[in-house]
Amino acid sequence: MKIAIILGIICLLLISCGKDGNEGRAFVSFDWSSTVVYYDDSNPSIPSTIWRNQNYQSDAGTFYFEYGVDNGSEYRLWTGSYSITKNPGEKGSLFVDGKDGANKYYKIYLGFNGPRVSVGKPSFNNNGGNVEDSLINKKTMKYIPGLSDCEIQVISDGNINITLRFKRKN
Repeated sequence: MKIAIILGIICLLLISCGKDGNEGRAFVSFDWSSTVVYYDDSNPSIPSTIWRNQNYQSDAGTFYFEYGVDNGSEYRLWTGSYSITKNPGEKGSLFVDGKDGANKYYKIYLGFNGPRVSVGKPSFNNNGGNVEDSLINKKTMKYIPGLSDCEIQVISDGNINITLRFKRKN
């Protein structure tokens, strides 16, 4: 009889445990101010046409990118990688479900002097469909020909690893 009561209590405790919270979602958006003449990204969640400040839901992972900018006197090619992580949900406890993980919003800025990645609030897209507010994502991850004689600079911080290849126009 004691065994049946103990087994019943164990079953009740197992059944009454709360569910774990769901993993939070991750979003990526882009912004730029220079003339970006080329963009390529290995993240399958990023569409072929990228709109400025549009949030794109992304899976977690490390992705590679490359873009070229031109200010009229110099062309620069930036390549690098960025990592997307998601917040885990909380563990459920006795009679209480765990909370879902918070969503993360990554913003990648494609600047003439280099890219930046930040994590913060969602982006607001107010571009109205203007062509200058979009980029074509080549989705090929091939280097632009003719940049073998470039200057190279490597930059790394906690959010992004970047290799800059650039040369001045003649």
